[in-house]
Parts: sequence; C-alpha cells; structure tokens
Amino acid sequence: MKTYPNLNKQPGQPPRFEETYGDIMMTVPPGGALRVLDPLEYYTHRQRAWYRGICLPGLSDWNGDTILKWDERLKKECHGKDLLKVEYWPLQDGEMLARLTIKKVGKKKMTQFIQEILDLAREKKWPIVAPDPDLRGKKKMTKHKKIYMDYFGYGEQDTPLCEVCSSVAVDVHHIELKGIGGNPDADCIENLIGLCRHCHDKAHGKVAGKELTRETLFEIVDRR
Repeated sequence: MKTYPNLNKQPGQPPRFEETYGDIMMTVPPGGALRVLDPLEYYTHRQRAWYRGICLPGLSDWNGDTILKWDERLKKECHGKDLLKVEYWPLQDGEMLARLTIKKVGKKKMTQFIQEILDLAREKKWPIVAPDPDLRGKKKMTKHKKIYMDYFGYGEQDTPLCEVCSSVAVDVHHIELKGIGGNPDADCIENLIGLCRHCHDKAHGKVAGKELTRETLFEIVDRR
C-alpha cells in the first residue's frame, strides 16, 4: 500500500499530508485501515518493503527459485539467527513451527541484515537492486580496514579480494585478535588479512574440519 509522508513535524500535532484525507481514503481497499507511523517505524517499514518487494522478487526472477526459497536462504546465510526475530506457527498435530521473521525487527539489526545481504550479493555476483543509501546506514570505515586499504592502494569504493581464495573479500580480519580493551599492535598490516565470508568463517572455526589457523594466515601474509 502507498505511504504518505507526514508534513507536520510538531510533536503532539495531528498528521498533515499533501493529499487530502478523502483522496487517501480512496486508495484504501475495502476492510483496510490507515496507520500513522513515527519516523523510526517508517524507516524500518521502508527497509522491510525493500526486502519483500524488491530484493526477494528480483532474485526469484533472476534464477527461477521461489521467493520462499530465497527468503530461507538469505535468512540462513546472512546471520538471520543473530539479527532477526522468531515467530511460531501452530501445526495440525499440536506442534509449533519456528521460523525467522523481519517483523518488528529494529532499525539497527535490520540495517545489519540488509548490509549482510548486499555483501553476500557482491561476493556471489547476484543482481540485487540495492535500497536507498539511507536504508543501509552510514557505514564508517574502521581504522584497521583503512590501514589495510591504504597499504594496497585501494580506494573507498574498491573491492579487495580474499587473500586465501581470491573471491571477493567482505572483511579485514585480525589474525591475532585485539582482545578485550584492544591491542594497538593488532592493527599493524602484518596482522591484517582480507577474507571472503567463507574463509572468514573458517578463520573463526565455524566450518567443521576446515579451520584456517593463524599459522596458515601468517604464512600467506609473509608471501605478499
């Protein structure tokens, strides 16, 4: 359904729109209703509208998989368990089906989820139409990433490659972790390596039987 921005910015005052209430009501289907969103609700509403109305249908049209299949895949591969909420659906046998949902997910986690999707799409070369920049948040380059990018002569818009497998890198990884409080020596270029999503998971021991050890990563760095 179409949304209408509130032109009245004064707290406690009734909403005011460019269109008349009569014109707006003409767009409401039988049995429907109007809902006034505050700025934060409107922001997350636009994020969810991009995911459901642009991202999923676009991917489905691209390779023929169903929207449901893409929804399940993105929620699984883009840290949905950490970022999204769980809803429960009753089954006929009395059991409950748990599934991840973007309903009522806050701005911070929804923004992270969208960025995870865009990073994965860049790595997999999926033809995703990105949302408006303001819906992705302002992602400031971290100190250690800037050190890494400057060392190799990359610009802010450049995409480095994974130093292990040559896929698109999505993270500049600390080989020796910074630890609690932060170790300033951890940001030296000899301790930084660009990794794709899969290799980054291997470096953190998240891929059973395929761990990338610190020794292996340091050997790669030494061969630069």
